[in-house]
Amino acid sequence: MFKTYLKTAIRQLGRNRLFSIVNIIGLSTGFASIMALTLLVYQHFTADANQVDIDQMYYLKTKSADGNTYTQTTYPLLGEIVKKCPEVEAATHIQQWYYPWLKYNNKEIQETTAFGDTGFFKVFQFPFKYGSPASAFKDKYSVVFSEEVAKKLFGNVNPVGKVITADDTLQLTVTGVLEHVPSNSSIQPFVLLPTAILEGNPDFRNGANWYNTFASNYLRLQKNASPRKLEAEMAAIVQNDYAPEQKSSKILAVPFSKITDENASLTSVIIKGAVGAGIFILLIVLVNLINLNTAGMYSRAKEVAVKQMIGGRKKNIVWQFCIENGLIVFASLLLAWLLFSAILLPAVNNITKDKFGAIETG
Repeated sequence: MFKTYLKTAIRQLGRNRLFSIVNIIGLSTGFASIMALTLLVYQHFTADANQVDIDQMYYLKTKSADGNTYTQTTYPLLGEIVKKCPEVEAATHIQQWYYPWLKYNNKEIQETTAFGDTGFFKVFQFPFKYGSPASAFKDKYSVVFSEEVAKKLFGNVNPVGKVITADDTLQLTVTGVLEHVPSNSSIQPFVLLPTAILEGNPDFRNGANWYNTFASNYLRLQKNASPRKLEAEMAAIVQNDYAPEQKSSKILAVPFSKITDENASLTSVIIKGAVGAGIFILLIVLVNLINLNTAGMYSRAKEVAVKQMIGGRKKNIVWQFCIENGLIVFASLLLAWLLFSAILLPAVNNITKDKFGAIETG
């Protein structure tokens, strides 16, 4: 019986080509848009899923006397935390200061550059494509690249051990290349240099005191360590070492999983907008399908009447219409997937700088 329904449905859709094409195009466009919006929402809710034991990861915030909070502290604070706070398993700065021009042979690029220390790859569990996290920053004049930046300079070869020139004077040895970092990772390493280089800069050294607040700090705590105890220990450091004008500051340890909330108002609006747009498009798609089917019913009233006259039951007629609509929806989903994967997915990857749908080779 089902085969009969299916054959009849295919014949009927072929007979009403214009109706079928309009329906399928409208549905497939709506479904493809929903797929793109769903992907963006998924990205938000899976942010930093690449990190291991994220519940042990924290970042530091300063709460000033006037009640304002910001995600920086004084630069020397982290060193004292590592010495005096046993709750801390690993700690690192992520400092941006300048973006050097990097040259290898006849290729020269400038990319977003961050400075980290030997604790960086203990706090953040980024997998390496080439090299090892244990030896990445052992040497002061070393550099670690993202997979994408390394490809710009060296192509598809392993560049570990190669020497590049920064700003025409500084010789740096490549000690590692990270595997692709998802775009929904809060930390996006493109070019990583040791903070030891930065600390040799007189301007940086003069500003890296107990008064200026510009350092971004990240911690990995021991399992079952108490963040509140850590905050009490940091309060003692503030009272002992901070400049007199800054002793009223309070240092907070915030779970790293909440770092996406730092721009909560804007992010919330974007995500709610994406969800709302997806629901609205879905409603439009359904209303469009119902309207087109309602309009088509008048032209098929005679067909329905004939079927009833020759003994066709209401249940069979309903089944027939359901299968016809099912075929339209199925064809629309296939076309939507093709539209999404061929046009919208590359556009999303271009916006997010990610590799959704890419097939890794080699």
